[in-house]
Amino acid sequence: MKVRASSWHYKIVQWFGPRTDPQALCKYVHRIILNLLLVLLLGLLALAFAPLWVPIFGTWWVLTKIWGANRVEAFLTQDIGFNKDKEPGLIRSYYRAVKNKVCPLIEYDYNG
Repeated sequence: MKVRASSWHYKIVQWFGPRTDPQALCKYVHRIILNLLLVLLLGLLALAFAPLWVPIFGTWWVLTKIWGANRVEAFLTQDIGFNKDKEPGLIRSYYRAVKNKVCPLIEYDYNG
């Protein structure tokens, strides 16, 4: 599986922890889940100690900084379809890996 350095999940993997990239798909997905849980925990703590508008504005600000405003708008208004010619995405690849009990190696594309 190829992972682009510009993808949202690669940026999540780079948030916390060592800067070494996981070589196996399963470790890659586990790090994404762990980072998202940590962000969720920090978000809940912020929500407990801040007014409601701060987390909403903070989430929008973080999404626009990570993806860019045009991508956030496109993501919120996208039409989700299925394209058979496209390489399977992260979740579908992880599901197949768990089902087959084999975690493939990941190739990183730092140019994309």
